[in-house]
Amino acid sequence: MIRINVLPVERGASQKIYFQIAGAILLLVATLGAISFLAVRQSRQLEDRRQLLAESRKKLQELQRVLQEIQEFEKERQTLETKLNTIKSLRESQRSSVELLNEISIKLPDGVWLDRMVQRGDGLTIDGVGVSWNFISEFVAALKDQGRPAEERLFSDVIVAKIENRDIKRGYQLSYFSLRCRYRGK
Repeated sequence: MIRINVLPVERGASQKIYFQIAGAILLLVATLGAISFLAVRQSRQLEDRRQLLAESRKKLQELQRVLQEIQEFEKERQTLETKLNTIKSLRESQRSSVELLNEISIKLPDGVWLDRMVQRGDGLTIDGVGVSWNFISEFVAALKDQGRPAEERLFSDVIVAKIENRDIKRGYQLSYFSLRCRYRGK
């Protein structure tokens, strides 16, 4: 007799395993795909950051070069400023010296000649020769300028530091002198 199996064959178990294996493989492929995607993304981000870092370093080097140039310009500016101040000081000193010589020449009587003048700050030393003590005292009086108020006087504290009479020929004498005073300037 022929037998017919009416009972269903359990194919579902083998299909379940097949679907489970296929699902596991699919999940594995999806996981590998996600990991690959993340790895590529991380790699690109890392490369972008490295490029940004390289650009930043390049900019930093350029800015350091510019900073060095600025510092060099600042040093040069300070040097020039110092030179300009020196020139200005020399011009003022020159003007003061010219004014001093002008005032001395105005006050110098005919019988007095100057050998040397030394100015240190506002201190002034004058060495010279006079025909007589009278001419020297006339010069001292002119420097003291008693006719003006004290705040308008250009010379103050005028003193005769030394005076010496010397014979130059029989019967002729010259008076050598040294004066000290303070010059206020105009």
